[in-house]
Amino acid sequence: MQASPDGSELQRIYSNRFAGKTDYRNQVWTVWVAFFDQWFPRTGTVLDLGAGYCEFINNAAAGAKYAMDLNPATRERAAGDVTILQQDCSAPWPLPEGELDAVFTSNFLEHLPDKAAVSKVLSHSCRCLKPGGRFIAMGPNIKYVPGPTGTSSIITSN
Repeated sequence: MQASPDGSELQRIYSNRFAGKTDYRNQVWTVWVAFFDQWFPRTGTVLDLGAGYCEFINNAAAGAKYAMDLNPATRERAAGDVTILQQDCSAPWPLPEGELDAVFTSNFLEHLPDKAAVSKVLSHSCRCLKPGGRFIAMGPNIKYVPGPTGTSSIITSN
């Protein structure tokens, strides 16, 4: 999907898909966050990649919270302690090297246009993660992301 420059198309898709489900989704994410909180310190810095309506990051216990998404509605949905990065996640991130304890993403990578974009996102994640930081991903199998296969790599944070 080609995003509209102002994010209106993405906002329309989110609105149609999640209309009337906000309370239910928040309840579900409260349970998920209780599980994922074990993978980063409560005083740590966490980025929610493809944050959507911020159900994860709003419920996460962290010292500093970031939400990255192109959807303009993300800003409206984020709690007051969440810093919004409204941008294409494959473009360079405006975060310092080694800033993050965790990058979390759910059902997002498969929506990127190709494997090159996924690779850029993973590279940005590695640059921004602290040594020992974690990239936490939920979602379907990456083999369904469009683009050539051929090489694979393991991404680690040093």
